[in-house]
Amino acid sequence: MKNKSTQEKVVLELLTNLDTWVSGDYLAKKFQVSRETIWKAINNLKNKRDYPIVSRKKRGYMLHTAPYLEADLINIYSHKQLTDNLHVFKEVTSTQDLAKQFSSKHCITRPTVFVADKQTNGYGRRGRSFYSPPTTGLYLSIILPNQQQTVIQPGLLTTGIAVSITHVLEKFYPNKEFQFKWVNDIYLNYHKVGGILTESIFDLELGAASAFIVGVGINLTTVKFPKELASKAQAIDNDNSVNR
Repeated sequence: MKNKSTQEKVVLELLTNLDTWVSGDYLAKKFQVSRETIWKAINNLKNKRDYPIVSRKKRGYMLHTAPYLEADLINIYSHKQLTDNLHVFKEVTSTQDLAKQFSSKHCITRPTVFVADKQTNGYGRRGRSFYSPPTTGLYLSIILPNQQQTVIQPGLLTTGIAVSITHVLEKFYPNKEFQFKWVNDIYLNYHKVGGILTESIFDLELGAASAFIVGVGINLTTVKFPKELASKAQAIDNDNSVNR
């Protein structure tokens, strides 16, 4: 348990100092462990969890910005609001599928999030395919429990989430003019850059929706689309790298 605890502390320290050298002495003193313990923690992070950590004599350790999504980093930037309720994967068929499977086996009392770097079978309304290549987009699903059995119109929920997402995007892209297409699409320059899908989990005994599963797909920097989508979809910004 001690090594695991030290490993967690080390990765959080490196994540909060991305692309910056952090000395082994500093880490050992800060966490009150030996240099050997720090060295073992670093090796576990590199070899077992594939963290892109670089080591240099007299400089220490540096964690480079990873091209893939990492749960620890998401938790840092979300102020740990999602701890124990965040599931991150490198490749899945669909985050919606994962959320449905999870909700069928667990009692959901808090919003639970599933994020993937790539989807092989992402989909939107009416089962339409959503192109989800690795490293260039955001693909996630959120289970929203409906413990009060509130009657909600899924269409309005979908649109409300689209508006909320666009408000966030506008903070990162203040010069972009986003548009909406009823009921679930986000557009830029008359091309689709994002889509939202809301599905409900119906409880027959309660006669009401026990939860809603909201799927979100955003084309951040995707450049190459399949031929059938090339004239309809685009990236929000394919000129700049984005730390997702």
